[in-house]
Amino acid sequence: MNTVNSSTGFTGFQLHLGRSSRVVPLLVHIDDSASAEEIDAAEVIEHLHLDTMDAQDAFLHVKVNQAHQTNNHHSSDPAFAVGDKVWLAMKNRCHNYLQKNKNHVAKFVPRFNGPYIVESAYPELSTYTLHIPGAHKNTWLTFHSSHLKPWTPNDNELFPQHQHQHPGPIVTKDGIEEYFIEKIINECK
Repeated sequence: MNTVNSSTGFTGFQLHLGRSSRVVPLLVHIDDSASAEEIDAAEVIEHLHLDTMDAQDAFLHVKVNQAHQTNNHHSSDPAFAVGDKVWLAMKNRCHNYLQKNKNHVAKFVPRFNGPYIVESAYPELSTYTLHIPGAHKNTWLTFHSSHLKPWTPNDNELFPQHQHQHPGPIVTKDGIEEYFIEKIINECK
């Protein structure tokens, strides 16, 4: 309460009561020449008002400075069109992922999920509605662009080691290749 705020240049006590708090009496010489009658209430209120205005000006200046510095480090929002594929950040959706299986651990939650297709775009609001197959009926499907990342397919010529391996057909004991599962006979727990 008695520390001078770097943003406003005043102590909280001074802005609240219009005067600085008293320091230990032995360390500060108090001028007793002015009597209580000489101190005008209007002067005190005017002084308090001026201090408050100075603090508000200083605070506004600091606020503008902080906004300017923050905007220096921000890049523009990516623009997605209807039909584009995007990745969706999982930072606010990991609860659903963890509930699907008791063996899921928060440490291994994927950071992005998808790709999902943009159904409708509102670039003036930086929001996009996604088509998420199998989403619960209460799931909100509109997301801010800060939660989306453009999807790019793998370049198999440039990075052949990153190529997704498609599993081959299942070969039975008789040497017959099976491609489709007709029914699940048994499961392991």
